[in-house]
Amino acid sequence: MFIFSFKGISQKINCKEVHTGKFELNSEISGKTEILRTEKHQIETNTFMNVKVQYDVFWLDECSYELRNRKLISGTSKYAGQPTDVFKVQILRISNNKIYVKTSANFTDQSFESAIDIIK
Repeated sequence: MFIFSFKGISQKINCKEVHTGKFELNSEISGKTEILRTEKHQIETNTFMNVKVQYDVFWLDECSYELRNRKLISGTSKYAGQPTDVFKVQILRISNNKIYVKTSANFTDQSFESAIDIIK
């Protein structure tokens, strides 16, 4: 009988290290989005689309949070959302200065996965 060690497979993600900080999301469609997340808010700035928005951040558990109460700070948004819109973000893994996430929303059945660069 062989005994295998699966220690590397079952390691827990330390999501708390990215609860706050500066991040960057690059997209072929919308370009670069700079993200500044504090304990209570997330501010997203996209120069290509000339828009800056703020969300309230609600942590559901160590690795999942919701973005609510979107407020347009500057620019003209192409997103014509509703006040009840909620984005849910699940951190899947953290590796090589990147956060891999799955994002869904309460107004669609679709979800998407992306990689966000950790700036600091």
